[in-house]
Order: sequence, then structure tokens, then C-alpha cells
Amino acid sequence: MSCGPSIAAPVFLREPLRVYVIATQFGWEEEAELASRHTLELSLHEEQHQEALRRIPTRALVKLFKFHQKRRDEFRVGMQGEGHVMCAGCGKAVDREAWAALVWRMFWEMVARPSGERLCSLESEEWDEIERCFHLDKRIQDLCGVYWLSY
Repeated sequence: MSCGPSIAAPVFLREPLRVYVIATQFGWEEEAELASRHTLELSLHEEQHQEALRRIPTRALVKLFKFHQKRRDEFRVGMQGEGHVMCAGCGKAVDREAWAALVWRMFWEMVARPSGERLCSLESEEWDEIERCFHLDKRIQDLCGVYWLSY
């Protein structure tokens, strides 16, 4: 039995882990899945989430951690290519060593926040790895998603 749209309302999804706890305890699959997608904005290993994680049934907890891990792993695989990486801003080849360093930096950001929100943030513009890879005068968020992989 589904609880309907009330628990999945935006006001409740501001605390997706709490919604996930409730949904899994009551067997509300659709709501649990929706809440799990919203947990990608969280780093589940932070101390502030430990109490909520303890309240999740074991099977659902494993499913949530696997979901976060799958997101990271798919990202990493997608970022590792066999071809040459080209800067879409200037067309120059990106140094493979610099690219590998950037991929690892981005991967660890995905470990912290699997939603990927920090990858296109102003904060990422300051990364040394970004500056070593791209020859751009534009802000990264103006180009995010456009130039990461040009083979």
C-alpha cells in the first residue's frame, strides 16, 4: 500500500533520509525509491546521518549504499576513455596525466556527494586539476556538461 503523494511532497524531501527511513519501514517502495534519489545530495558517511541510518532495515540500507556506489562507479567508468580528450574551448589535447588527476578528483567529489552537484559549482573552478586540463577563459559552470569528454 502506497501512502500517496503526501510523504513525497517537496517539503518532506528536504529531509530525504528521514523519508527513506519511513518509506522502508512501511514498505512504500515508490516513495523509498524517490527518497533514495534525493539522498544523492548527502554524504551518508557523515556523523549527522548515523542515527537515521541505524533506523533503516538492513536490506533497505544495503540497497541505499549500493545505489550510491553504483552512481559513483558509473561516473568513473564514463570518465575513463581510451581516446584523446580534447578541450572544447580551444581544441588542444588535454594532457593524459592531468586528465587522470581531474577524473580522480571528480570521483572523490562523487564519493562525498553522489548527486554530482559540486562538479559544476563555483568551488570546482578553483581546483588545480581543472586549470591543468582546460585552456578556457570562461567560467566552468557556463560550460559544464559541454566539454568534459570530446574524443
